[in-house]
Amino acid sequence: GYDSSLAIDSNDNLHVTYLDGTNGNLEYMTYDGSSWSTPVSLDSTDYVGIESSLAIDSNDNLHVTYRGINNYNLEYMTYDGSSWSTPVSLDSTDAVGYYSSLAIDSNDNLHVTYLDRTNDNLEYMTYDGSSWSTPVSLDSTDNVGWQSSLAIDSNDNLHVTYLDDTNGNLEYMTYDGSSWSTPVSLDSTDNVGWQSSLAIDSNDNLHVTYLDDT
Repeated sequence: GYDSSLAIDSNDNLHVTYLDGTNGNLEYMTYDGSSWSTPVSLDSTDYVGIESSLAIDSNDNLHVTYRGINNYNLEYMTYDGSSWSTPVSLDSTDAVGYYSSLAIDSNDNLHVTYLDRTNDNLEYMTYDGSSWSTPVSLDSTDNVGWQSSLAIDSNDNLHVTYLDDTNGNLEYMTYDGSSWSTPVSLDSTDNVGWQSSLAIDSNDNLHVTYLDDT
């Protein structure tokens, strides 16, 4: 049950991924409205499934990002309605893939933010339906990018909150379709910004919860 991520499809069925900490597997379960399925191990190649992020596209296909504790890669799997794909390493350049947050826009393009722990940068990748982009560092000012939360508004603009661990600030960036904004500190009153969770309502207002660790 570690690091669970929950998503709901167009039929209101529930889907959840999580870490089996005993065996080091990425696990999956679904609820069809009446009962929960038996847990299925999606990836058991190494100690994997840490900090998974699950998202569902317009065709009710499932997508999940996560990392392994031994290979330090950003991993990805997808479910096409009949079977799960083989795990793919999206980024293996450094100790990467920490705290990934996956979101899907109205064109079913995938977007993911995560922490590069080697360089302590906030990283970003996107999938356009045919290939994944090269990783881009969105913020490399300090020890940043921890526990990011990515959300997409009705205009397909991207929004992300995350922790600046150097200063203990809650940080925010947005992408307007052409460029990323400069990072903004939303809260710097204490040691704040831990484990942020960002959501966007039907009027495109943003809402974020987070931990004040002080």
